[in-house]
Amino acid sequence: MVQKDYLLRQIEKMGVILAGLRELALGGAPVQALDQLREEAARAGLLIDLLDSLAPESLLRVIGESSLERLIPAAEVLTLKGELEEMLEEHEKSDQSFEKATLLAVRVRDLIGNGGDPELNDRINRLFDRLDGR
Repeated sequence: MVQKDYLLRQIEKMGVILAGLRELALGGAPVQALDQLREEAARAGLLIDLLDSLAPESLLRVIGESSLERLIPAAEVLTLKGELEEMLEEHEKSDQSFEKATLLAVRVRDLIGNGGDPELNDRINRLFDRLDGR
């Protein structure tokens, strides 16, 4: 129970940061938001340059195939990165980011299952909505 609460708090904390960056980008500063995303992701132990350099098939092994505390933030970071790259008309980069985010989100859904924690399911469903709506 303590581990689940900690996981949810960490994921929520990252979600708040990413929502602020999304607002910054929508306010007309996608370059600044992308720079800040790199900084915030690094603080969370997610190096965007490393995520970019990995082939999709290697991504799960490096992040941890069963590590929800790393998979969910990585999927959210890559989704926001893809959205920012789309705003900057960097379509090839955004496609790669979305592909990797989708791979991670699918893995999370597999791990938590349909009957899993409602908060995690809701978070992943919102992530899939963003990925599908692009």
